[in-house]
Amino acid sequence: MKAPAKKDGPVVVVDCGLGNLNSIKNALVRVGVQPKISRLPEEILNAGAIIFPGVGAFASAMEKISILGLAETIKTAAVEKKIPFLGICLGMQVLFDGSEEFGWHPGLGILSGSVKAFDPTQFDPELQLRVPHVGWNDVSPPQASSLFCTMSEEACFYFDHSFAVFKAGPELSAATCDYGQRFIAAVEFENIMGVQFHPEISGKLGHLLLANFLSFVRKAEYPN
Repeated sequence: MKAPAKKDGPVVVVDCGLGNLNSIKNALVRVGVQPKISRLPEEILNAGAIIFPGVGAFASAMEKISILGLAETIKTAAVEKKIPFLGICLGMQVLFDGSEEFGWHPGLGILSGSVKAFDPTQFDPELQLRVPHVGWNDVSPPQASSLFCTMSEEACFYFDHSFAVFKAGPELSAATCDYGQRFIAAVEFENIMGVQFHPEISGKLGHLLLANFLSFVRKAEYPN
């Protein structure tokens, strides 16, 4: 029998060598949390909350997760133990079934949907949009949301990506963004959340989103 999750455990930022961990750490410190950066399964499984950042290629990310033996750890923590989980950018994408980035690559399969490239043929030529999608853009949150609950209907965040989830499973509460095509900017399903943008470099609203996640953590109900 697995040990129960610890609601008062630390906020663990998962280190798979996939992102700028110092930016995440500094942003969390600004909202009043001293996180633990770790890739050890036992520390992840005993976390009070988990944040999984990532940038780069989907296939390389899944390879690193596999090499470190963290795929089952992440699934156990997020799905079985119901530890509050926030994936950021690539850290959100790998939660889905897989990616069509240069062929098909399986993801963790925690959320239903697939990652695809932007299709510039769908863009309005007058807008002169380019891929990757880099810079600030408005996000339209769902009506009921833990991540966006203290924000206005249109909140602006910083993006940097060439691939996105354009259609997610109906069970997901999703925020959307428009960049030539409407894509999924954030998801929420029970204790599992993800954002395509980078809250750690999105100024005050990014910090507010992290604070909202931590507020959700304090209210979360863990399995007995």
